[in-house]
Amino acid sequence: MSQIISQPIISQLIGTVTLPGKIRCMTGLHIGSTDAGYEIGGMENAVIRNPYDGFPYIPGSSLKGKLRSLLEWFEGSISPSGDPNKVEKKDINIQN
Repeated sequence: MSQIISQPIISQLIGTVTLPGKIRCMTGLHIGSTDAGYEIGGMENAVIRNPYDGFPYIPGSSLKGKLRSLLEWFEGSISPSGDPNKVEKKDINIQN
């Protein structure tokens, strides 16, 4: 018989992993989401730059979001059109 644990799971960072490599942009790329720059004299797309060396960079949260999106699409949680599939009560199996 399965038992549901009611205590919260506490996440703790236990280490880091460095993945060396190169990222090549094969399609259009947009990092960030603001329409505040669409004013007269405003910038259309501000480039996010590292404050220490001035080089452009992609935030880890953007890579995480893209990876998650691709995994959800691969797993079937997102349709090829990008729309999330609905999860209904009948799809969830909870045992007491």
